[in-house]
Amino acid sequence: QQETQRAQSEQMARLDELSSYQRRTEEEIARLTALWEGAQRAQSEQMTRLDAVMNSRSWQITAPLRNANAILRKARPYIKARLKPVITRSASFVSQRPRLKTFVLTLLAPFPGVKGRLRRAAGLRPSTAVITFQQDVAVTGLQNDISPRAQKIYTILKQNAKNDGFQ
Repeated sequence: QQETQRAQSEQMARLDELSSYQRRTEEEIARLTALWEGAQRAQSEQMTRLDAVMNSRSWQITAPLRNANAILRKARPYIKARLKPVITRSASFVSQRPRLKTFVLTLLAPFPGVKGRLRRAAGLRPSTAVITFQQDVAVTGLQNDISPRAQKIYTILKQNAKNDGFQ
């Protein structure tokens, strides 16, 4: 009888453990279900917003612009390949005519980025500044009066002048 009671109490303890495990599992399932339903609601809201944007007047008005941009993005390598020889020949033509060269450089002066891109596309070296350093003593006296950034630039220029020289 004692052995039966002990076996029965062990079975009851196991049954309590299983019951506890089942309860925790059900709670976890409920929590995960709530999370999943929340994610579904959020996705539904996002899809509603996306539909609203895509059906809006501004989206419809800008559709041709987006399509043109996509086409240009795909055509960019082709355009670049076709324009490079034209730019190279044009640069050669302009460089052989001093008056035209002066005119073109004057036109491009307000647009240094465009000028640099055209020079690179034509295969020309970027324009370099002509810098001559006079006595270091005179310039060194100024180093105390200039900003740290200007001092750094001065040092770099001075090193480049010693190493390569400026042409």
